[in-house]
Amino acid sequence: MQEALEYIDGLMWDTIRKTGVPFVKERQFEDRIGLEIFITTAEKVIIPGKYHYISDDALAECPNLEEIVYEEGIVTVGKPGINDESKLKKVVFSSTVKHIGLFAFRDCTNLGEVVFYGDDTEFSYQSFENTKWFKEYRKNHKGNPFYIEAGTLFYYTGRRKILTIPENVKNIGDFALEDKNFEKIIFSDDLHYIGLGAFNGCKNLKYVVIPDNVEDIYNCFSGCHSLREVYLPENTRVGFVNETFRVSEHITVFGYRNNKSMQYIAKQPYVNYEFVD
Repeated sequence: MQEALEYIDGLMWDTIRKTGVPFVKERQFEDRIGLEIFITTAEKVIIPGKYHYISDDALAECPNLEEIVYEEGIVTVGKPGINDESKLKKVVFSSTVKHIGLFAFRDCTNLGEVVFYGDDTEFSYQSFENTKWFKEYRKNHKGNPFYIEAGTLFYYTGRRKILTIPENVKNIGDFALEDKNFEKIIFSDDLHYIGLGAFNGCKNLKYVVIPDNVEDIYNCFSGCHSLREVYLPENTRVGFVNETFRVSEHITVFGYRNNKSMQYIAKQPYVNYEFVD
């Protein structure tokens, strides 16, 4: 059996080398197509826009990969998982890419060029940690505490007590504002996404008014032991409700009766709540 598998594997690689045609494995999920595996010996890979999402480790068997282009139509990009991370030098994201996975390109040390064509691409600084691009970004960004790219605030170096999010920020990336000392935060009216762990460890944060346009929040208050009041809009969904609000026994969540997250909160014995309608 092992010999047969090795033989088939050898044939696959011979075909890829001779024809230049990659080996591709797809997955259909309802009306969406995902890319599970993409194998090629090419240095530049253009991922077709017919794929809605790119799974983690989809490019793990691309030994020569130096450049990845994600075409229009792709929405979610996972960690490519390439074997030799040091070879990757350039990544291009089309305007349709809305989410780049946590740690996706971390430790791709020679990744120096990252191109965003959209203005609404959510990602974390950890998505590009230890890359040449992020190091140069920090080096050239001195004097401005807000790191904003493609509509996402993905890193912050300031020490303000009252933090005002700049206009046109549509996303606060995962862990973007963790361990800061602000007591109050004023959001941009354009905001619609607050990432996982966005305010983790902000121990002085007391009051949060979530903007009306925010659709989802996920466990973003861990370590916010001074948090007293959180105001939820009518249509905001809360993922991981237990983890999100079980950060202080003094917290009260204010929201609307028809909000499904508020209905769930109202059944929890450990979360104080008040309806505003």
